[in-house]
Amino acid sequence: MAINLLDMVKDAVGDQLVNQASGFLGESSENTGSALGALLPSVLGGLLQKGTDTSGAQGVLDFLKNSNVDGGILDNLGGLFNGGERTNGLLNSGGGMLDFIFGNNSSMLGSILDLVTKSSGMKRSSTNSLLKMVAPMLMGVVGRYVKNKALDAVGLKNLLGGQKEHLKAQAPAGLLDSLGFSSLLGSVTGAAEKIADTSKAAVGTATAGAARVAEAGADTVKAGAAAGGNLFSKILPWIILAAAALGLLWFMKGCGGDIDDTVGGVVDKTEEMAGDAADKVSDAATDAANTVRDGLASISLPGGAEISAKIGSFTDRISTYLKGTGGSASERFTFDNVNFATGSANITPESMSQLENLSKIMAAYPKTSIRVEGHTDNTGDAASNMSLSEQRALAVKRALNQLGVSNDRVEAVGKGQDDPVATNDSEAGRLENRRVDVFVTSR
Repeated sequence: MAINLLDMVKDAVGDQLVNQASGFLGESSENTGSALGALLPSVLGGLLQKGTDTSGAQGVLDFLKNSNVDGGILDNLGGLFNGGERTNGLLNSGGGMLDFIFGNNSSMLGSILDLVTKSSGMKRSSTNSLLKMVAPMLMGVVGRYVKNKALDAVGLKNLLGGQKEHLKAQAPAGLLDSLGFSSLLGSVTGAAEKIADTSKAAVGTATAGAARVAEAGADTVKAGAAAGGNLFSKILPWIILAAAALGLLWFMKGCGGDIDDTVGGVVDKTEEMAGDAADKVSDAATDAANTVRDGLASISLPGGAEISAKIGSFTDRISTYLKGTGGSASERFTFDNVNFATGSANITPESMSQLENLSKIMAAYPKTSIRVEGHTDNTGDAASNMSLSEQRALAVKRALNQLGVSNDRVEAVGKGQDDPVATNDSEAGRLENRRVDVFVTSR
């Protein structure tokens, strides 16, 4: 049976967390327990989404290592909820972990807070604080298990993947659907699976190889049509090969009589060809389906380079801007997947994908120069915030230079807390203000 991380957290800190946190927050134990039952699956769902592939799981491992998350917090909960320095440290640590897990996605965090506040009856500020307390507990359990079992990225990916059934079973009804995790958990079959079932029925008594090709071909037609002609054109040759192999197979099997060993060998080889073609079609169809699911756009750059990015993301917006001739010179492009370790200018590993895309865009538009601006919220000392924002802007500039972008094309500026884009009176607003912006200064 798969390890159940939710039960492990509850076993480690469940009663203590409810009793002590309710006292600190001024909420009833009943409401706090109800909120905890929704917040834990929400955070685990975000972590599962973060580590859904090996690259993402490696990012989680790096975060656990760099932040020294090894489960030690679980051994000494005393004083964590007394409102002093340890409590502030717990909340700050939790805030950084949530930033990492949800990628500074303020709308996702806002949705979690809204849903749990409504269902539990707690004040929103209390839900926000409890969410920051939950994250270190869950990450502590994960960090301890990773350390004890010496898990690598593949092992962690498998551990997180094994949580799907537990999440479905323990999350409050409708919570995961509301947060957009249902497709991640496989609760939605989708049109492609229905088409695959139709294809299986249609082939009837055909061979297993024929069924595989028909099934994959149906998926491909569906995914290719949605993902665009460029991707479909790559899949099409494999569909043709599969169809040709199947045609030869059915022709020989339909000749009647006993087939001698020589012809039988050809039939076997043809079945093998059909199976190989089916595998290629199926792999391409999976890529296409993932592209549609994730809302990705395929972006063709001058010079022949091609990148993928979520529609409406930083990468999509800035590449569209550079492709045209209009647009305001003051237009702001905010990184939505470039993050830093809490309180530092250390760029997290998973951020490199967006920076690599930006370097490719700048290579495709060699006359383009940019200004990178670092920003913070108003928490803490203004001078320290200014210094941190400068260091983060410079870290982005250094990363781009290592990716081949000349330093004279990138200006790095720190703005500190002086240019907020949202209120600093809420966690969601402060989250929006902790950002790195890019402005195109020439093109």
